[in-house]
This record gives sequence, structure tokens and C-alpha cells, in this order.
Amino acid sequence: MKVRRFTDKVAVITGSAQGIGLATAERFSQEGADIVAVDLHGVDFDAVSRIVEGNGRNLSIVEADVSSQSDWRQVVEKADVEYGRIDVLVNCAGIAGALGGFEDVTLKDFEKVMAVNVTGTFLGMQAVTPTMKAQNSGSIVNISSISGERGNPRITAYTTSKHAVNGLSKCAALDLIQYGIRVNVVSPAPIDTAMMKQAEDAAAARLNIDAETARKMMSSNLVMGRYGQPAEIAATVAYLCSEDASFMTGAVVAVDGGALAR
Repeated sequence: MKVRRFTDKVAVITGSAQGIGLATAERFSQEGADIVAVDLHGVDFDAVSRIVEGNGRNLSIVEADVSSQSDWRQVVEKADVEYGRIDVLVNCAGIAGALGGFEDVTLKDFEKVMAVNVTGTFLGMQAVTPTMKAQNSGSIVNISSISGERGNPRITAYTTSKHAVNGLSKCAALDLIQYGIRVNVVSPAPIDTAMMKQAEDAAAARLNIDAETARKMMSSNLVMGRYGQPAEIAATVAYLCSEDASFMTGAVVAVDGGALAR
């Protein structure tokens, strides 16, 4: 990685123990950023530790539930004490919830998905805003989904939450630009992560096929015939947080292999 757009910057990244969050921590540390890695209590942070420290950058780990306002206070306090600044927030943490038809969605599951995907994003943006305002600069990227652009059967709660993330992000972008804070959204198509493995397993069980057949079936439905890779999302996130995207705020950027083109 020759480009170093974030030298000595500080990036707070949720969901950073795996998937898109881990790839984002890798990308930002490659480009010179110190990382505040946020993920659930009890998860394995070994991979992000190895990657960030291997790139010669500082790493701070915070075990937190993103739907908890008090946990977010701990995240910001950690960043302020150890680095004195927050330049980037990337809200990667998210869950899919149970799969099933609209009538099968329980209130408990719906509220859980909304708590993580929407409330977590909302609280994260609110938590970092005072620090970014004091700097008169900052960039926030929220990870949504192409499901936030259209309806989807069998994933009602998830789809609803991603529509909400898009709207929430646009509101925040308009309110925060006066303080030099940009807010954008990345909307991926299916990405090769543990979340997609869960979806494959569910499809395999429902259709009475093996997991590999389910994977081939689901990926073949995509325009490029494959899932996206976490690093491909991380590259777009890094662009949006950099000065290369200085005239972008309130944008919803699809990284979807052409899924929304048809």
C-alpha cells in the first residue's frame, strides 16, 4: 500500500473483529491510521491486533455493545485519552436477524436488528460528534446495504434497518457539514463474510440442498457471478473518508457489482 492518506489520523471502526470491519481496519492502518477497534464483549480481537500492529500502527481495543449509549461513551473516552482526536468513524457493526416471511418476524427479533443496525449507528455518530466538532473536521461512513435501496423477501427487519441507516445518514450529513464533518454511506451487495455464510446455511436448510450448492446458487444470481470481497468495501470506505472525496457528503454509494443496475 503506497498511498498513505491517513498518516497519524485516528479511525474508530465498529465490528472490527471480522468481515468488512476487519478489512477496513487493515486498509486504514495500511494508510497510516491508528485504530480504535470496537466489537462485542468476548469476541476474538487477535486478527485485528495482528494486522494493525503488523502495519506499524497503534491499536486500542474496546469491547462494547453499539446499541448502548454508555458503551459509546467508553469508546470516545478511550480515543480521546489515548489519541486526543477522532478523525474517522466507520459503523460496520450489523446483524441480519432471523430469516423468514413478513408474518414470521417477531417483535423481539425486529427490535434487536433495529437496535444494532440503526440505534448503534445513531449513537456512534452522536458520540463522536463533539470531538469532531472541536477539530472542525471528521468523516463518518455508515455501512448499509443494497437492501436499503429496495424491498427484499424474507429479511424484513434487516431491509427496514438499512433503509433507516440511509435516511439517518442523510439527515446527519446535512446537520453536521457546518462543523466540517462529512457523512456518507456505502451500500454493498452480498459480501463474502460470516453473515453470508449464515444466509447460505439458512437457504440450504430451507431448500434441502448442501451449503456449497446454496453458495453457488446465491452467488450466480449476482451480476458479476460472485460475492464482493471485504477489501473491496474497505477501499471505498477509505476513499470516502479521504480528502479525495472532500466534496462528498450525504451520498449513498453502491458497491454492488452492478446489482442495482438491473
